[in-house]
Parts: sequence; structure tokens; C-alpha cells
Amino acid sequence: MAAKNTGGLAGWLSAVGEPTRLKIIRELATGSKNVTELARLLNTEIVNVSHHLSVLRRADVVRNEQHGRHVVYSFATPPEVLPGGTVRLTHGPTGAVVADLARPAAVGFGTPTTEFERDTVDRGVFGSE
Repeated sequence: MAAKNTGGLAGWLSAVGEPTRLKIIRELATGSKNVTELARLLNTEIVNVSHHLSVLRRADVVRNEQHGRHVVYSFATPPEVLPGGTVRLTHGPTGAVVADLARPAAVGFGTPTTEFERDTVDRGVFGSE
């Protein structure tokens, strides 16, 4: 059982560890969105966002629901929002806390407070586009 959970966690980490997917996660932290909204917010093609959402959905990071003509995406396991707006991502099946990500502010992206956040900002993952 432990090996299965570890393998699931490794796949989950692989899914969330890609820079574009981290940006999608950042945007979903503010609420559910459809592919068109995400593509506009990320300034990228719909087909690229759709691909990344598919990876996140297969890893059970996000779920999708049909709303009329649109498919709306949200977190499969809602993240915990900590004081100051930091979003804590948790792997649902194992309960492992895998990342604390600063939540996007209305303008810009908040002040990074953890070493992980500072590193991702320095690498441009959460910097202003």
C-alpha cells in the first residue's frame, strides 16, 4: 500500500512541478475557471492550456465540471489558504503537504515568504508576465 501511495505522490509531484501547470494552479487558487479564461490569463494558446489541464486532471489535481457549453476546472482537493493568502497544496490520498505557494494578488504576486516561494519567483514561475 505504501508503495502505491508513494508512486501516486511521485506522479502528482511530476504533474504539479511543471512551470505552466504551476501558473494554472496559481490562477485556480482564485477560483474555478474554464480553459478560455485560463488561456487568456496565461497569455497562451487554448490547446496548450487544455493539454496541461489534462495532465493535472489525470493526476487528480484538478477536476472538471460541465457548465452549459463550458467545462470549468477547480481543485480536486481544495487547497488550504493560510494567513496572508498562501495556498497550501496537499496530495489528497497521502495527505502530504507538498507546497506552500503565495496566492496571486490583484496586481502582481504578493511577497514571497518561504525559500520555495522566493526560488520560484526568482526562476520566473510566479513572476509578472
